[in-house]
Amino acid sequence: MSITHPTDETKECPSCAESIRAKAVRCRFCGFDYETMVREDRALSGPSTPRERPIIVRTGPNSFQSCLGCLGTIVLGVIILTLVASCGSPDVSAEGIAGGEPKTVQTEEPRFAVAKIDAMKAQLSAEPKVVDLLYNPSRLSVEWQIGVHSDGTPRHGYAGYICQRLREADLVDDDVDVRIVDVDYLRQHPGDFRGGSLGVMRCHDELVIS
Repeated sequence: MSITHPTDETKECPSCAESIRAKAVRCRFCGFDYETMVREDRALSGPSTPRERPIIVRTGPNSFQSCLGCLGTIVLGVIILTLVASCGSPDVSAEGIAGGEPKTVQTEEPRFAVAKIDAMKAQLSAEPKVVDLLYNPSRLSVEWQIGVHSDGTPRHGYAGYICQRLREADLVDDDVDVRIVDVDYLRQHPGDFRGGSLGVMRCHDELVIS
């Protein structure tokens, strides 16, 4: 067998080392199959590495609504925490924060001294006609509710007497009112001071209100 050397247009058979055409798929000397060799090489090298698929972020209507829902939940949570913090902790002044000991900030000064109010309650409770009494410091309601037994007549005169006692104790300003109330009516209608009223007077000018 003569061995020929490969040229640019030939290739060497890996089986018999003979030179054959470069485009040949089978050796004419030994019958070696080049297609079988290529398939085996591809099988041994394994599949090619797949390209990484890009991550797609969907921005459709459903995703947008979900984002809005999350944002709304976060805002609601912040509002609730703010309200809880403001209601649960007392107000403190700037001096209290800087100085260490917190100081409670009073939004409104009391109109009358507590000791004076307590003393007047004791004095009025000792009055023969007074069965019970209630003091409410709010300017939005009648301050003094004086409970008596009704004799069927208005009690504006007695309301004026109570106002005089309050003036003597320096417990009258422009908003102090006195109401005389039928205690028997209140026992049947708890809390209905207006329904059981026997007379209301504003003390600073003795104006009869009702």
